[in-house]
Amino acid sequence: MENRKRLNRSVIIRAVFFVVFIVISIYLYNYTDYSRYITRERISGTIDTIRVFVGDFGFFGSSVFALAGCLAITINIPTVLVVCLAVVVFGGLGGTIVSAISVYLATTLIYFIAQFLGRDFVNWAFGDRLKKVEDRLQTTGLMTVVYVRLLSFMLPPVNWLLSLMNIPYRDLFLGTLLGTAHMIILFAWLSDMIVDRLQAGDSLNPFTTPELLLPITIGIVLFAALRIVDRNRRRGRKGHQ
Repeated sequence: MENRKRLNRSVIIRAVFFVVFIVISIYLYNYTDYSRYITRERISGTIDTIRVFVGDFGFFGSSVFALAGCLAITINIPTVLVVCLAVVVFGGLGGTIVSAISVYLATTLIYFIAQFLGRDFVNWAFGDRLKKVEDRLQTTGLMTVVYVRLLSFMLPPVNWLLSLMNIPYRDLFLGTLLGTAHMIILFAWLSDMIVDRLQAGDSLNPFTTPELLLPITIGIVLFAALRIVDRNRRRGRKGHQ
């Protein structure tokens, strides 16, 4: 009984730390107020500041950016913004690689923070109610992660909810890789196109700048296709009930 109490106390203490961590990350997210740095009037200065900051680290600049991007995603700054800034600083190919490293480092960091601080509490508090779901995740964890990532990309609540489940790290990482790689490439491609058009002084209207039409069209088609698949999957489930 004493061991049980100690276990519960340990679980609760870690859960409290988890809540504190989430609150601090929300505070940091609000404190950064990143939106005021990406207005039309300030975006150029923001990009120059980031380039200078990264350039000060020389050869290690890309590593520093990848780590900074990882921390930004962890405190719930939109992943798309990290991808776009990486492309602006490092170019299309370099930005794609650096931002992908940020995404998968963040996936790893979020997973181990959630597992260490919050997993035992979730299991202790909701274990019976989650048992059916988690039994299924033991055999379909990889495909579940792929499916969720395809639909939601790196949406912050989803990052944490997936990491709190009993999904093995290998399944979470591979599922995230398979479910997000195409979106990172697509966002990086579109960002690179936009930067090129701005530098050339062209319009960002895709109907007057045809180069922008292809990535935008692919993105819309992909989004619509995923929604159709999701709707059919839900109907199939209802039909089997």
